[in-house]
Amino acid sequence: MGVKISIIIPVYNAEKTIERCLESVINQKYENLEIILVNDGSTDNSKEILEQYKGKDSRIKLINKENTGVSDTRNIGIEKATGDYIMFVDADDTVEKNMVERILNIIDEKQIDVLKYNYHIVKHKKGIIKNQENYDKYANKILSDSDMETFIDSLLEGNFNGYVWTLVIKKSIIQNVRFNTQIGMKEDLLFYIELLNNVKRFFFLNENLYNHYENDDSVCRSNKYYYKNFEDYAKVNNLLIETLKEQKKYTSKREDKITISTILGLESVFYKACRQHKVNMEELDNMLNNINANKIINSDVNLAEIKSQIKISIFLIRKKKKYVLIGFNKLRYILSTIRKK
Repeated sequence: MGVKISIIIPVYNAEKTIERCLESVINQKYENLEIILVNDGSTDNSKEILEQYKGKDSRIKLINKENTGVSDTRNIGIEKATGDYIMFVDADDTVEKNMVERILNIIDEKQIDVLKYNYHIVKHKKGIIKNQENYDKYANKILSDSDMETFIDSLLEGNFNGYVWTLVIKKSIIQNVRFNTQIGMKEDLLFYIELLNNVKRFFFLNENLYNHYENDDSVCRSNKYYYKNFEDYAKVNNLLIETLKEQKKYTSKREDKITISTILGLESVFYKACRQHKVNMEELDNMLNNINANKIINSDVNLAEIKSQIKISIFLIRKKKKYVLIGFNKLRYILSTIRKK
């Protein structure tokens, strides 16, 4: 039968997309798969769709549970996986038909612990945007120790996205690494950094094998969503620094990289919250006065290479100029919308 691949698919209210996702997985040319569907308490018809597919394909394992979030859902998938390698697929995404076959050819030849592949972004209005990450420096080779350190720096800076759905991971190296269930964003990046500490042979495959679907940008989210994201940025900042210290990979330069990335993330949350049709002033005040986030935003780091618009926004956040901040970011959004047309 050869190497078995466990594909973990967390599902929450994905009735509109899960069929296209599953069709792309079950129709892989390579057939020795274990397809683990973890239904995270869906309230739409996802459960019924998953049960139909389970009845048609013996390789599918279906786990139904109460809603606890994507991190816990992925962790359950890891616990149940029996394959030699693990990979993750999101319920609204698809994979190329030859994906697993192509990956296994490399794994068999190179004896890889973790393989990272490239991906397409698919937007409903714009279609496919190719080659999302620049792999030229690392393309199609096993990373040396120095390459690995540079790659970790790139992850911390945000030059590479820390998405786990771009990875195929040898099950034996995961060990006790799990997704942090106390954060609702950047959980992939934290998992990634913890995982890399166990990796000896990491390979970049510069081929687009995964299709990540993105909804067109919307201003319809509530401020509660942005405030939760805001708090999680500060949590992840501290968790990343703690993890690097535990791994003895901490440097002050790396802390600065993390801090700058977090400041940019916090600013982006303010931007998205301020451009809402109706801004919740109470929650915006809560964001401006969040002690942990303020400590990070006011850090003495070099922001010289940041775009001028973002610098202005950061300045207004630091000075707590709430109304000017709202007006400025609404104007930014209007201008960016006009430029897209």
